[in-house]
Amino acid sequence: CALGRSVQAAETVAPNDPYWTRQWYLRQIHAPEAWAMATGTKKVIVAVLDGGVDITHPDLRDNIWTNPLELPGDGLDNDQNGLVDDIHGWNFVLNRNDVRPMVAGGQQSEETWSHGTFVSSIIGATGNNQQGIAGINWNVQLMPLPVLDGDGFGNMPTVIRAIRYAVQHRVDVINLSLSGSEYNEELEEVIKMAHDAGVFVVSAVGNGTEQEG
Repeated sequence: CALGRSVQAAETVAPNDPYWTRQWYLRQIHAPEAWAMATGTKKVIVAVLDGGVDITHPDLRDNIWTNPLELPGDGLDNDQNGLVDDIHGWNFVLNRNDVRPMVAGGQQSEETWSHGTFVSSIIGATGNNQQGIAGINWNVQLMPLPVLDGDGFGNMPTVIRAIRYAVQHRVDVINLSLSGSEYNEELEEVIKMAHDAGVFVVSAVGNGTEQEG
C-alpha cells in the first residue's frame, strides 16, 4: 500500500452447507469474518414470536430450546407456570404446547405457515452440518412462541403474554418479525420490562416501500 504496510485480508470461515453460497446476505453482513471468531453458543436463547416453527427440521432440531424445568409427556405443569408440558415453548394462539406452524384452510400461502421456520433458520440454522443452509448462529437455542394464526394474524394480548413468558424463562433475545398499525401502551410497558431485564428486543420495520411524511 501507499504507506508501505502489508495489508492482511481478514480471516474468513465458509461452512460446508450446500446452499449457503446462495445466502448473499451473510456475506453482506460479513458473517464469514465473524465466524472466524465465533459461531454462536447454546448459552444464548432466542425467543421467536411468529407463526410457529418446524422443530423437526433437520437444520433446526438440534438448536430448538428445551424447557429444563419440564418433564416431557407427563401431563403435569412441572415448572408451575400455568402451562402443561411446555417442553419447547408455547402456542399462545391455540393455548397448547404444539409450537409447530399452524396451517389454515382455504387458499393459504406457503409464506404464512413457513414464515416462523424461515426466520428461525436465518437466526440459527445449524451451520457446517453438510445440509441445507447456515444460520447466522450455528449454535444457539431457539424458543418458538407462536403468536400468529394460520392466516398470519394475531393480537396484542397474545404477543404480550408471549413476551412475558420469554422474560420469565430468561431468554437473551426476543425476535418480533411481525408488524402492527396501532400503538398499545401495555405492549410498550412489557417491552420496557424485557429491556430492563437485560433482554435484547428485535422488531421488524415492515416490508413496505412507501415512507410516511
